[in-house]
Amino acid sequence: MLARWKTATQQHADHMFEEAETPGQYLPAEVLDIISFRYHFAKKYCNNKRVLEIGCGPGLGINLLDTHAAFYVAGEYSEKNIANIKQHHPYFKNTLCFDAHQLPFKDNSFDTLVALAMIYYLNIDKFLAEAGRVLREQGTLFFCSTNNHVAGFVPSPYTTHYYSNVELIHILEQANYSVELYGAFPIQRSKLKQKLYALSKTLVKKAIYSLPNGKNRWRQLRKKAQGQHIILPKSIDPNFDFDKFYCKKLELSKLDKTHRVLYTVATLKEAN
Repeated sequence: MLARWKTATQQHADHMFEEAETPGQYLPAEVLDIISFRYHFAKKYCNNKRVLEIGCGPGLGINLLDTHAAFYVAGEYSEKNIANIKQHHPYFKNTLCFDAHQLPFKDNSFDTLVALAMIYYLNIDKFLAEAGRVLREQGTLFFCSTNNHVAGFVPSPYTTHYYSNVELIHILEQANYSVELYGAFPIQRSKLKQKLYALSKTLVKKAIYSLPNGKNRWRQLRKKAQGQHIILPKSIDPNFDFDKFYCKKLELSKLDKTHRVLYTVATLKEAN
């Protein structure tokens, strides 16, 4: 039984590694903007704080967050990503491999938790309970997620659930957090065009995946369709121009269908 559990766990970790962007990979220029934007947004809540990043991937934000935090730990589920961090950031020693549902830290250990583009892989109730345990009172949980209510949304493999801005508010308030939500990277197509685009993309993807070596074929086709590509560096540019990008604070009760990425700032309330 234990051997089977370890095998399943390792397979899941390998899937997470496959989904993560890695240094040296060719990506659309906009993808690097999206990654850089979320880290520069997160750093605002890290200045002179005790910070834990959960799901740090290959460590793209290590230099940035470590520079601004008083104390910073980078945590990751995939041992392959941990190996990448050791390769690209050999000086950095505060890296741990752990499950986000079982954080290996004492109660009230951190001022800020950062969890970027990974909440939809988790059991959110278990994660929020652990986050609330290791956060100090008035501590901040900052995370970002893909907006599943944007026209043309297509889910990524291995995800558990995508949450709308309205769902996030309800879940977080129930877990004893006060919440602010922001949206960025609005869709450029009309809703109809976006839906047609997503439908055709989904159908084509399914057809190509059914072919021999379909996954690699799909990646090559998508790369051609996405235009200009650049190499993903090992670290986010500390001089990235955050302010040139449009970012809107969202109404808490209105479902957002415009912004492709949602950013959540959740503050832990005092215990009742």
